[in-house]
Amino acid sequence: MVINIEKHIEMINNLNVSFYFKDIFESEGSYHEFILNNMVCRMIRNKFGCWCGYVGLNNRHVDYENFEAVYNVHGGITWCDFLIVENSEYNSLFWLGFDCAHYGDFSPSHSYGDC
Repeated sequence: MVINIEKHIEMINNLNVSFYFKDIFESEGSYHEFILNNMVCRMIRNKFGCWCGYVGLNNRHVDYENFEAVYNVHGGITWCDFLIVENSEYNSLFWLGFDCAHYGDFSPSHSYGDC
């Protein structure tokens, strides 16, 4: 998967959400890339404005085969593939992802109770 992050953020910013949520999007942003516990992580909002989290792994990562068993992943791992983001030095990693758009999760582009 290749993501043009500028176009993706523009799409997120144009979601049909209330003014309150637009303020949240502006203050939180829609994309973050960082290192946590020696692992490369990405947070990207999906088309509903919900956060999706990704952890980049290389073939030397000790927990590659048992990642979900070792780490408590919200809603389980829901995505795995290469994730190419323009201007990132971590595009050679293999990514495991989860989303925060499960039943009971907050979804900014849906009214309460729609999910």
